[in-house]
Amino acid sequence: MIIQLGLTLVIPLLACLYFCYWLCDHTGVGSWVYIIGLIFGIGAGIMTWYKLYLRAKKHNKKKDKKPFGFNDHV
Repeated sequence: MIIQLGLTLVIPLLACLYFCYWLCDHTGVGSWVYIIGLIFGIGAGIMTWYKLYLRAKKHNKKKDKKPFGFNDHV
């Protein structure tokens, strides 16, 4: 799970920065594009980490529930 979390944070950032590099190389846009790419990359990493966290939390919550039996009363 640690490797998954690390990849979840790093891959979107690297992908956005690579896209900024490609954009600067092919279109001649200024290097200010890297700042926008950095912001979007960090935001994408945080969002995917948050979704992974919610999924793990939901999975752990399901494990804690006891099965409902015939003699269980509220």
